[in-house]
Amino acid sequence: MSEIYIPNQKTIESLLDSDERLIIYLYFGFLPKEPMSLAEIAKFTGKSKETVRRVKIRAIDKLKASPEVLELFKDYI
Repeated sequence: MSEIYIPNQKTIESLLDSDERLIIYLYFGFLPKEPMSLAEIAKFTGKSKETVRRVKIRAIDKLKASPEVLELFKDYI
């Protein structure tokens, strides 16, 4: 099994809880290497699309507060 590279993974893990991390990784395509839509993530996680949207927004807000992570995601957020 090949290792997955997630930039600034330790910083992201320190800022986000497990649900937030999973949704961000899926949304930005770190897992499974292709970005997923909110509907796809909802189906994958068993959560509603609205819940996924809210978690994504909360996670992005947390990431925006970290200068080193903000640099990584500047093209996306």
